[in-house]
Amino acid sequence: MKKIKQQGFSPTTLLPLANAATKSMTVDEALGTPKKMVDFAMSLKGIDLDNTRFVTVPWRYQGNRVAIVQPDANQLWADIKADRTLSGADASGGPPEGQKDSARPSPDSDSVQGDGISVSVYNGTTTSGLAAAAADVLREHHFSVTGSGNAATQNHTGTVITYGPGERSHAAQLAKLFPGATTEPGTG
Repeated sequence: MKKIKQQGFSPTTLLPLANAATKSMTVDEALGTPKKMVDFAMSLKGIDLDNTRFVTVPWRYQGNRVAIVQPDANQLWADIKADRTLSGADASGGPPEGQKDSARPSPDSDSVQGDGISVSVYNGTTTSGLAAAAADVLREHHFSVTGSGNAATQNHTGTVITYGPGERSHAAQLAKLFPGATTEPGTG
């Protein structure tokens, strides 16, 4: 993207790239011809790459194949479709769509602010969607969610917050959002 911006957004620069892309990739019908790809690329002309983040759909190896991780992938598609940032905020910087004050999990949660605290969320149960739901709650409280998905095992029955060296107070703060959560130091 940076190279294209440096060379300039012109059909003569973009057409060879679009030709190569349509021959070597399977693309959405809306981008299925070189002309459509050039038109799309021209529409990106005014985008500031400093505010652009490239992401890969959540995936994992499944035998010798790559499998899309659900429901995380569906959440990514929904965020893109609704023009939300990766943190779930809309373009105006408002709260994630559909979140209401009544969705708060505990009365103490109003005082919880996670500014500057990074968290990874893993679902260790057989109930699908819990990692995504917990990530939404954390984002609402300004935690930086660096990853979410399924844990290595699904044998947990409650919320366990593990923390690294010097992070005990952050773990205690986070636990206020999830009634009944326990905290414990991480291993390794």
